[in-house]
Parts: sequence; C-alpha cells; structure tokens
Amino acid sequence: MRTIIAMALVLAAGVANAAPVTLSCSGTIYTLEHERERPEKTHPIVYKALRTLTVDLSAKTVMLEDEKPTPIEQMDQKWVRFGVEDVSPLVRGLLLVRGGLQSGRLNRISGNVILEIVTQGGDGLDIFEGVCKPAQKLF
Repeated sequence: MRTIIAMALVLAAGVANAAPVTLSCSGTIYTLEHERERPEKTHPIVYKALRTLTVDLSAKTVMLEDEKPTPIEQMDQKWVRFGVEDVSPLVRGLLLVRGGLQSGRLNRISGNVILEIVTQGGDGLDIFEGVCKPAQKLF
C-alpha cells in the first residue's frame, strides 16, 4: 500500500513540475466566412497554415500563438481537450469582439489537433486540422 502511495506522489510531482511544451503544428484551416449583407450565405475558404501551441500541464492551460491561455477542460492518456465547445451567449459575444481560440483537442500520441478559432470581429469561424510536433528553437 505504501508503495502505491509513493508512486502516486512521484507521478503527481512529475506532472506538477512539468515545463510547458511548445508544439509546431502544420495543417489546414477551413474558414467559414459570412457575407455581412447576407449572413445566411457562407463561403468556405481553405488554406494551409502553421500554428504554434504551448501546452502547460502544471497550469492546465493551452495557448495558441501569443493569445491568452485557454483552460484544459479534460485530459486522459490519449486526449487533451481545452476551451469550451458549447459557449454561453455572453462568452460567444466576448469571443466575437476579440476573436481567439474557442476550443480544441490534441491527441497526445499522434499529435493530431483540431482547433476552433473565432475570427476577430465575428466574421467567421476557423477550423484548424493538423498534426503537432515538439518545436525546436532555431537559435
């Protein structure tokens, strides 16, 4: 019994002291843009992109580029889920004004990632699908 408790404490300390990990993600952005004059009309735009994620397990946050950190909502051996998938009208209103990461999920094994990003001004929603790898500083 003492061995199990000791192992649990060591594992917990390892996660608590883990340094943030920066990931380089390459993939495709699908932009759903609405026409201002006719909001019911949506134009999908597709393009390749590179994004940077910083995962901080000790703070339980994920940060896209240099935006405000987004809280990790759920984490297991395979997935890290962050942000809020079903946001309240108030939170959605704030996101529409400033734009930013709404939600996402990252596979801890394969590096597959899906991000939902509200565009600044509320013109649309970007869906980023890609694969992340640990980033290395160039200099």
